[in-house]
Amino acid sequence: MAEGREDRFMQHSIGELERLDEVFEGLIAAWPNGEDENIAKLVTENFKEQFPEIYRTLFSARNAGWIPFLEKYILRPETELILVGVGHLVGDDGLVAELRKRGYRVEKLP
Repeated sequence: MAEGREDRFMQHSIGELERLDEVFEGLIAAWPNGEDENIAKLVTENFKEQFPEIYRTLFSARNAGWIPFLEKYILRPETELILVGVGHLVGDDGLVAELRKRGYRVEKLP
């Protein structure tokens, strides 16, 4: 995925491991308050800036591909639980934004 920039990608990944405690503490603080911008800063923004093509593959394209499946679940009469990583929920191309663009009402629960 990081063709031609493998070294830089590995250095980035190792750097992210070194700040894992900081990221988790930030997520734990931001999640209950619905601080989407802070969550995006912690999880996706840096990645999106440094590796936009990988970001598109891991987040944007996957989110777009999941929307039709999510809509099928949403339209079923049964209650469904759908789990995704937090990075897929935030941002302009996140699942929440994409569902809202399609007219769904998406609410954060306490």
